Amino acid sequence: MVLTRIALSALVVFSSAANASPPKTIVNIAMTNYSTFSHANGIHRQVVERVFEQLPQYQLRWQQHMSLSRSLTELAAGRVNGIVNITYADQPSGCLTDPAFNFFNLLVVYRPSGVVLNDLSALKDKAIISFIRANKLMGIRYASAVAGNLEYQETRMQEHQVQSLVKGMAQVSVGDINIFIDSLQRYNRRMPESRRVKVGDFDYYWLNNIVQTKIAFDDTILCDEFNRVLKKYIKPQQLPAILTQHNIKLIEL
Repeated sequence: MVLTRIALSALVVFSSAANASPPKTIVNIAMTNYSTFSHANGIHRQVVERVFEQLPQYQLRWQQHMSLSRSLTELAAGRVNGIVNITYADQPSGCLTDPAFNFFNLLVVYRPSGVVLNDLSALKDKAIISFIRANKLMGIRYASAVAGNLEYQETRMQEHQVQSLVKGMAQVSVGDINIFIDSLQRYNRRMPESRRVKVGDFDYYWLNNIVQTKIAFDDTILCDEFNRVLKKYIKPQQLPAILTQHNIKLIEL
C-alpha cells in the first residue's frame, strides 16, 4: 500500500512537470524617446506590447527611460535586450527589426515672432531647437542648412518645444507633429486662459521628411519573430490625421 501511494505520488509529480508550461524568456526593453509616444499608453509602447502578446514564449519587461548613448551601452553589455526608436545611424550592436514607427517631422515657427522661412537657407542664422539626431536623420538639405549655426541645438526634452518658441528661446522648432501638439497642450494646461496659444498661432513647414525608426534586439531570432508579427500592424506611410483634425496647412520648403 505504501509503495502504491509513493508510485501514485511520483506519477502525479511527473505528470504535473510534463504539463507545466516552459519558462518564458525575459526581454528587457528600454525606451529612449521622452515623448507622448513613450508613455504607458503611448502608441510606440502599444505597438511593442501588441507584438509581444503574439509571442507568448517571451515576457516583456520595460526598463526605465534612458539616453540614447546609455541605451546603446546597456545593449552592448547585455543589461537590456532591446531598444525602441533606433536607426542604422545609431550603430547598435545586435540586429534591427523592420521599420516600426514613423515620425512626421515639421519645422514650426511662432507667427508673432515675425520669422518667415522662405527656403531652407534661412535656417543658417536662426535659433533652432530640434530633436536628437535630427542632423543625421532629416536629410542632406537640412544638415547643410544648419551646418555652422551656433544657435542650433538638439534636445530630447521635446515637450518644451512650444514654450521655447512662445518665450523667444528658439525661433524654429523641429520635430514630429504629434509631439508638437502634445507640447502645445502641456503648455496650455500650465497657463491661464488669457495666455494660452492655439494651433493656428504657428506656421508649419514640411520637408517631406518621414523618419522611420526600429527596435534593436540582441538576438537575431527575436528580430525575425518580431518582424513576422509586426507585419500585421504596419500601415502604409501617410500624413497623420492630426493635421486634418487641427486644420493645419503645411508650407513646403
